[in-house]
Amino acid sequence: MVPSNQLPEEALFEMSTQHYVPLRRSLSPVDLENNSKLTAPRPKPRVIVADDHHAMLEEMSRLLKGDFEVVAAVTNGALAVQNVADLKPDAVVLDIHMPGMDGIEAARNLMRLGSSAKIIFLTIEIDPEYVELATTMGVSYVVKTRLYHDLIIAIKEALAGRLFVSSLM
Repeated sequence: MVPSNQLPEEALFEMSTQHYVPLRRSLSPVDLENNSKLTAPRPKPRVIVADDHHAMLEEMSRLLKGDFEVVAAVTNGALAVQNVADLKPDAVVLDIHMPGMDGIEAARNLMRLGSSAKIIFLTIEIDPEYVELATTMGVSYVVKTRLYHDLIIAIKEALAGRLFVSSLM
């Protein structure tokens, strides 16, 4: 027998479909009516990321793909606002400093337009004035140096209706 890691991809697909064994019996319509615990899998929350550095966009997309569906990665605030309006994501991650329309102006525009997307600032800024501005606006705040530890938590907290602020020290 050939180990599965040495088989061509087509053979693996054929093997997996030929050897499918259900783990339990099929449910009848009565079972479906009486079993309130059966639900369709929940779709991943949809997120747009905006940063003027392509490497950061790629890294955020890679980091988030397990928990979220990244529906757009854009390089400025104007594109973020346009994509939020078009794609209706659950959350948007905005770098504060971007050319043209920055993240703060983009957040204000999204609020003015009545977007329901939760907003998270992602920035290098550790100045308390930026943190105060963000929390006053009702926006979560993640420092880029804490990207791997805080971004997923911040998005989940924002989606739950809570503000998140990275530790600045």
